[in-house]
Amino acid sequence: MRIYVRDVWKVYGGSVIALRGVSFELVDSRLVILAGPNGAGKTTLVRVMDGELSPTKGYVSIDGLSPDEARVKGLFGVMPQEAELHEYLTVREYLYYLSLIKGLSRSDARREVNRVIDDFMLHEYAKRKIRELSGGFKRRVLLAQAFLGTPQLLFLDEPTVGLDPEMRVKLWRVITKYLNDYGATAILVTHYLDEVKGYADKVLLHKGKLVFMGTPKELLDRVGYRYRVRIRLNQSQFA
Repeated sequence: MRIYVRDVWKVYGGSVIALRGVSFELVDSRLVILAGPNGAGKTTLVRVMDGELSPTKGYVSIDGLSPDEARVKGLFGVMPQEAELHEYLTVREYLYYLSLIKGLSRSDARREVNRVIDDFMLHEYAKRKIRELSGGFKRRVLLAQAFLGTPQLLFLDEPTVGLDPEMRVKLWRVITKYLNDYGATAILVTHYLDEVKGYADKVLLHKGKLVFMGTPKELLDRVGYRYRVRIRLNQSQFA
């Protein structure tokens, strides 16, 4: 799969610039990490790439087609940063409902629901109403739904945020196994730099614009393993 991003700008309200001329090309990548501080434009870039937002300038093509074309969108699995879940449904009902919306037959939908419930360790909660789940479990359901229908291109926005380290590792194993088994590609937003180091094939860092593209090793060789700590004291506390 070839993904081409060319001189993409996104301006909100005529003055707030979220993306500044982002350009890059990905060819048969497995896992691409978008990393950077809050407000860097990561989520905006994902939403432009999956066709949810139109760029103010520039364009995105996926195998030569616009991401908002139906035959391309059919390849996508999307986990947004936030989404309204049908909280009156059980986890199983919700996943089945989304499978039908994706165009799966009833038998295929049941099979896919069983697969993602198994993969994402949701058996214990499959019959629970979504409104009864904690925020962390709702995120896991949101992640699981992105994999329904065996998509070839996944857009995952902060899939492991708020999860404990052990569960993060388990979910990363699920994600990477899926990518390898199905030859799929994932564009993933994360704040966890250990995930960048451990799993990503390529890394994109940008603060409104692209500032780095390469492997995790190349990134760490460039910036090193340095951390900056700033301590601000209130003098009145020592008066």
